[in-house]
Amino acid sequence: MATSETADPGKPLTVRPIMARGWVRCAPEMPLSAVASAMRERGVDMVVVAGEGDSSGAPVEPGLVTTDMILGEVAAGALNGERPVGELAIRPLPCVAVEDTVEHARHRLKALGVERLGVTGREGELVGVVDAAALDRAASTLPPPPAVTLPEGELAHLYAMAPMAVMLTRFEDGCILEANPATRALLGYGAAELHGLCLPDITPTEERGREARQHQRLRTHGRCGPYELELLCASGERVPVLVSGVLVEDPEGEPRAWYLLQDIAERKALERELAHRATHDPLTGAYNRIPFEERIDAEMERVARYATALGFLVVDIDHFKAINDTHGHDAGDRVLVEIATRLRTVIRGSDLLARWGGEEFVILLPETDLFGALELGERLRDAVAAEPCDEAGTVTVSIGVAQAVPGESVRRLFSRADAALYRAKAEGRDRVLPADLIAP
Repeated sequence: MATSETADPGKPLTVRPIMARGWVRCAPEMPLSAVASAMRERGVDMVVVAGEGDSSGAPVEPGLVTTDMILGEVAAGALNGERPVGELAIRPLPCVAVEDTVEHARHRLKALGVERLGVTGREGELVGVVDAAALDRAASTLPPPPAVTLPEGELAHLYAMAPMAVMLTRFEDGCILEANPATRALLGYGAAELHGLCLPDITPTEERGREARQHQRLRTHGRCGPYELELLCASGERVPVLVSGVLVEDPEGEPRAWYLLQDIAERKALERELAHRATHDPLTGAYNRIPFEERIDAEMERVARYATALGFLVVDIDHFKAINDTHGHDAGDRVLVEIATRLRTVIRGSDLLARWGGEEFVILLPETDLFGALELGERLRDAVAAEPCDEAGTVTVSIGVAQAVPGESVRRLFSRADAALYRAKAEGRDRVLPADLIAP
């Protein structure tokens, strides 16, 4: 059952001492009648439903059943004692970590609109349950954040009007003592909501290691950053920021940390866009030559070292010049976009499609031999010709197919696939032909 302890003013109160440990764990297929009996014997009002996996082998997420839920079934006349408890369970059971703060858990409860949270240990295993009442009681015992002297006069105006987020924290645990309006706007919290939260509460789990290293640097050097970090907004969304920190003391000599947070969401979006432009064809969205050449070099090394299968396709749109001459280059561009889209719908996520130039595409097929590549080529040919392309009508493609040979050069592989493509064109187009298996 829940335990309690006196809050240490210098240390944030975590979920660990207040979580309820009095609950029954059962498998999802256990009948409700047996579950109710177990709850009575143990004197608990909660059941955590967990199992190794369902009939397909997929893992079963933990769920929760309470006495009130079972009584609700009785009141509705819908209780069937043989019904598996897993059908009644609330899933998934939202969780917090055992070392998360009480304030963080309360905010999560409020955001999710639930009454209880599971509590997980270091390995992600379920170790307890905490409810809203226990969290509220614990929060009522927390001391108010210590007072701190804030900027006065003109500095106070600068602090309040600064377009950059400014935040003051208690150094040892990162408890947020003050945050200017720009901080609250950035993270979406009200003034009272941020107070009492700690930096780990607004830092995603996978980012906390980086934050801890910067905190240590702040301890040893008196300042840290600038460094990039993602923070959690009140909505649960993430915002990338550039962080700089400096270690100070308040009038009583207590260590504090000022942080400047610069919103870099637009910059990161621009970086992603530039990275995409550098590696993708701007018209069709397929990869361009740069990533394709890097990938095929790596795959050819694997073929040479491990003799793995690697399929390679060269795809060329038939009579493309006639499409441009008859319908115009804008129509030709639309055909290129449509063909690339149809090719993407057929290939696997591990395959790589690139526009090689003009109306020609190349496709790399890891772990695929010549027969598998030919089969995929036929599916691609069918997908392209299945529906007309607006004003251009039915469009077809010719495809040359090759399987890489250990020790073969990239140039040689291209040459063999190109030769197969030319034969497909010469034999009437709209067909898929294999390359000759010639030793390099």
